[in-house]
Amino acid sequence: MLDKYESWLTTAVKSADASKQSPLDLKPMMVLLEDKQKDVKREFFYDRVPVGGKIRAFGSPDKPDGNPQKLPNDRALPLMLRMEPEQLVTVKADDYRRWWGVDWNFIEACGAKHGAWTPQAEARLRKFIDYGHKLGYLMSFYSVNGFTDAQNQGWEAEFNFGSTDAAKQRWGAALKLHADFIATDQYELLGAALRPAR
Repeated sequence: MLDKYESWLTTAVKSADASKQSPLDLKPMMVLLEDKQKDVKREFFYDRVPVGGKIRAFGSPDKPDGNPQKLPNDRALPLMLRMEPEQLVTVKADDYRRWWGVDWNFIEACGAKHGAWTPQAEARLRKFIDYGHKLGYLMSFYSVNGFTDAQNQGWEAEFNFGSTDAAKQRWGAALKLHADFIATDQYELLGAALRPAR
């Protein structure tokens, strides 16, 4: 698949020093891989690429466990809001690991427990973005949706903020604070919301 669509893909030339990021050759798509503990993705998509070859898929730091004690969600989610980004990721970005996907539950309560967007939540979003950028990552956040029951197209309620306006507030904050990627099920609405800011 990567061979077939390579002309569409953002790539980088593999450096002899894995700790240094070679420049990205930007194209319409960027293949992002979320690495988990003891994952094999790096071996296949980076280690096997020869020095001077093209990196065509980019990894993340090992996905942090927001619930290491395996508590029920009603007890685990409030604990996520007390975790600092420094507790989740300490390794710097490198030639392969270029992006970090952050669960929005680390920023504020989502779904049925959500409240209004607050200055405190915005400050926390800024802290995560600034910290991730300092480590060299492109920062991504998942997921921010805003739909009523009538608008639901089969989406899960976990990241639903209940209205388009509520989602737009959060998308706008992420854009203002220089998040690099925003994940949502409502891509058309997100695109329309971002267009005037370009």
